[in-house]
Amino acid sequence: MAETKYLQLEHTLTKTELKEYGEKLAKEELSCLQTKQEKKEQAKEFQNVIDANEKEILRLSTAINTGTEFREMECKVDYHKDRGTKTIVVVETGESHEEPLTDDDYDFFN
Repeated sequence: MAETKYLQLEHTLTKTELKEYGEKLAKEELSCLQTKQEKKEQAKEFQNVIDANEKEILRLSTAINTGTEFREMECKVDYHKDRGTKTIVVVETGESHEEPLTDDDYDFFN
């Protein structure tokens, strides 16, 4: 008595099968490389978001810990070439302080 079964046996590939497998392999390799590249790009994007978050955390933490931060503020600057100083007055608050003139400040007089 005989029966039909399907068994896993070694088979020598034909030239056509080898060519088909080669083409499939090339497509799979390309797909894998493209996916890896996309992964790298997305990882960079995520890292950029993380870096931006950490920068903002640092800025806020520093402001909270010191109670101060640097801001662009409208100021009136009076130069005193004879004393080598300048007086800076913050328009909004009226606060003022005096600083030595810098090399760039001397360009103001030229």
